[in-house]
Amino acid sequence: MNLVVTHEKRFEKDENGRIYTDNENSTGYFFFKRYLDVFDSVTVVGRAKKTVISEKFPVTGPGVNFIEVPYFWGPMDYIRKSRSIKKAIRSICAEAKNHSAFIARCPSIFGGLLIRELIKIKFPYAMEVVSDPYEVFSPGSIQHPLRPFLRIKSPIDLRRYCSNASAVSYVTKSTLQKRYPASKDAFTTYYSSIRMDNSYLVDQPRDYDDTIKPIKLVTVCTLEQLYKGTDTLIDAFEVCLQMGVDSHLTIVGDGKFRKNLEERVALKEIGRKVTFLGRLPSGDAVKEQLDKADLFVLPSKGEGLPRAMIEAMARGLPCLGTNASGIPELLPPDAMVPVGDAKGLAKKIAELYFNPARMKTMSVRNLETAKEYADEKLTYRRNEIYNYIKRKTEQIIQYNNRK
Repeated sequence: MNLVVTHEKRFEKDENGRIYTDNENSTGYFFFKRYLDVFDSVTVVGRAKKTVISEKFPVTGPGVNFIEVPYFWGPMDYIRKSRSIKKAIRSICAEAKNHSAFIARCPSIFGGLLIRELIKIKFPYAMEVVSDPYEVFSPGSIQHPLRPFLRIKSPIDLRRYCSNASAVSYVTKSTLQKRYPASKDAFTTYYSSIRMDNSYLVDQPRDYDDTIKPIKLVTVCTLEQLYKGTDTLIDAFEVCLQMGVDSHLTIVGDGKFRKNLEERVALKEIGRKVTFLGRLPSGDAVKEQLDKADLFVLPSKGEGLPRAMIEAMARGLPCLGTNASGIPELLPPDAMVPVGDAKGLAKKIAELYFNPARMKTMSVRNLETAKEYADEKLTYRRNEIYNYIKRKTEQIIQYNNRK
């Protein structure tokens, strides 16, 4: 059986129509082939823009295909193209329902359109809930003219989609389940979207000297919007320097707000202490930066369950974050601050700088937590829901064929 899965990523394509991405682990062939553990083939539904490809990773490969829907960028472009986008989704459903199961990764425009069409024709579907739109659209997270409206509408839509799904997986153990419950008859499970084999895990936790000068901070995040809290981190870092914390901050990631953040750093006159590395290839390049650092910081304003933080934990890094969404499932209260609390975050960093012995304890704990997200533990739960929706789909196809 084939699987149709939606993804909101803005993919890229070359002159021959081949589809690429900038992240092998989260949107490349390496990611999508996980579904082949259960399904014979996978069809990814998404948008792709023709561009010059440089150091990108292929999305398609043996068993994994791609269907394009009309490309759009931003709300106004979507409104202009919404009729053709909806038509494309309807066509995909009509063609695929005789031989395919459906999984919608949500929250997502494409996932929502797919689900609405499947509800209309009373066809089973599964969901992978990967983030909380209520927090993603919180003030200061995203600069979007419709942000207040989307913060109200998106959670309502996601609750509806979950309540009608045959099966739902969540990236959190309990947080998203409470806000977006599935029906009592649905199959539910949880697993992170991360794909991390045992080789990513370090053998031993880190050992810290009595003094760390300078303390090297790192964050890995998208700069396409501000919901990862990089602006808060820069503000906190300035306060740290004022408190006498000898430190350096490395920011791994790129996006349209990078220039804005670089200007923020320049205005504070802390540029010699902050390095913007841009987007790095997933895997060894990111791992190298994590291994060079002393402390990982991710003051997110909205999250599902941050893959970057789990990867940092797997390298034995102490981590600081906020109390957004699933982060409390990864960190204890003394390693978190409220969303947007730059002064509180600076205080946490300073406490570790002046008492590095705590960082060794954090490293031990984080490494043990990361082991719970290794492939061998997550694959079983993933395959459970894949097999469930496959069986449900086979039943409905057989029933429809008998009619």
